[in-house]
Amino acid sequence: MNEKKYENPAAIRSKRALALAFAELLEKKSLPAITISEITEKAGVSRQTFYTNFSQKEDILTYSLDRLFSMYADQLPEGLFQTPLEALADYFTYWHDHSQFLTLLFRNSLGYLFLMANNACFENEFQTLAASLSECAEDVPFILSGLSGITFSILRTWILNGASLPAEALLSTAQKLLTGYFFKTGGSDNAV
Repeated sequence: MNEKKYENPAAIRSKRALALAFAELLEKKSLPAITISEITEKAGVSRQTFYTNFSQKEDILTYSLDRLFSMYADQLPEGLFQTPLEALADYFTYWHDHSQFLTLLFRNSLGYLFLMANNACFENEFQTLAASLSECAEDVPFILSGLSGITFSILRTWILNGASLPAEALLSTAQKLLTGYFFKTGGSDNAV
């Protein structure tokens, strides 16, 4: 849900205040333990304002994800990327910078929200790149699905294991998976 130019600035401020308040609460409490009243009180808005903008708590996270994915799309280079590795390097760097938000999602078993947004991002932003990788148009949805799936799984595993690796390590793992390195060598450089 991109914020439209015609959207009321007060509504934008309210949504952002609710999103910030909710994220701060999620750092201290689990999702089920947080009430709408706590969110609105921390955000400094009324319950009516909450229900004007959202129908449930999870909608705030969807809004936040939409904003993050919009910001990602807005910063993409004009001609996109020459190779999948360039695209993945940029993607992992972006989410590395937003690891705190991803941690909130995955820690609260809300990774499915990221998965859906991630799939949409690859379908919307990487069609040209995927089409350049195969002469067969029927391959494109599978390429996009594969890239989306690998990025989601790597980011999820990274977050659940403490998010301590740099973005370059995530890219290296993705590259090894995409090239079949682990399957060819069994993961060992000494394999025959």
